[in-house]
Amino acid sequence: GSGSCRGACLTAGRGPVPRHECRESEPFMEGPNRGDRDRRERWDPVRPENQRAPVDVGRMRAELAPLVPPAFGPSITANDNGIDYGVWNPETDGLIARNFAPDDLKGKQACKAALQKESGLPKRDVPLIGIISRLTDQKGFDLIAEVIEEIMGLDLQLVLLGTGMPKYHNMFGRIGKRFPKKMGIHLTFDNALAHRIEAGSDLFLMPSRYEPCGLNQLYSLKYGTVPVVRATGGLADTIVDYTPERAGQGTANGFVFREYSARALLVAIKRAVATYQDKKTWKQLMRTGMQQDFSWMHSAREYVALYRKANRLTGERQMQPE
Repeated sequence: GSGSCRGACLTAGRGPVPRHECRESEPFMEGPNRGDRDRRERWDPVRPENQRAPVDVGRMRAELAPLVPPAFGPSITANDNGIDYGVWNPETDGLIARNFAPDDLKGKQACKAALQKESGLPKRDVPLIGIISRLTDQKGFDLIAEVIEEIMGLDLQLVLLGTGMPKYHNMFGRIGKRFPKKMGIHLTFDNALAHRIEAGSDLFLMPSRYEPCGLNQLYSLKYGTVPVVRATGGLADTIVDYTPERAGQGTANGFVFREYSARALLVAIKRAVATYQDKKTWKQLMRTGMQQDFSWMHSAREYVALYRKANRLTGERQMQPE
């Protein structure tokens, strides 16, 4: 799922440590130490720009302290997840209505029409937002709940797949009945449908409170489904916010908001909906994401470099006089 562990830590003298052992997804965000959450927003240990920043272990929960002695703080690094393009690839995916590629996007429209039909939605040329997620506060559903009425007031459609907290089952069940021509709700687990949502959606929504890496935004990029994400963890590492300048440079691949608030989420969705009307720009955003490499081969090369660095650091420490 999108909450999978993100890469590995490297601590000088200890070598690579699996990210799940670092328990990065839990210590800073849960429990009574809410102040840790604010500090993590200012210094996020899995963000590339912070990988060489000194670590003040005393400001973090105790779980991380044995793994990162203060003297070794500058040697923290991290790798992003990779995804299996043998499974998640719109050019070969046998679970979607029609295959497509960056240089031939006609199949994308066929996938959208098929998803609309499957979800009981009318065939319309409006932005179709996909959500595939556990329905929990951590995934940002508290924000969605706060502005769901305003989201449904926009000229768009939404398809959701997932299970989770009963309060969100109830909310989407209620809202789905109110907007049957705008919202398709699938409160279940269905891998094949997940592929069809990735292929048929125009936008993919991930407003997570925290996200060690995330996978669905990477699937979405490959399928030309433009992510709308909150700038946290791996989402901030992989999604570049759209501006006309970044689009011109060929670097923008999605829409990003920073503040964890329903208003900021709504603004990001509105920006995406407005940009969708510019078909030339939209196709450019789609193709930028589809042509990026988030394969395991790319991730493996990063791991090779990480292990070489670990060996070098270990050798340097062994050569130091006592």
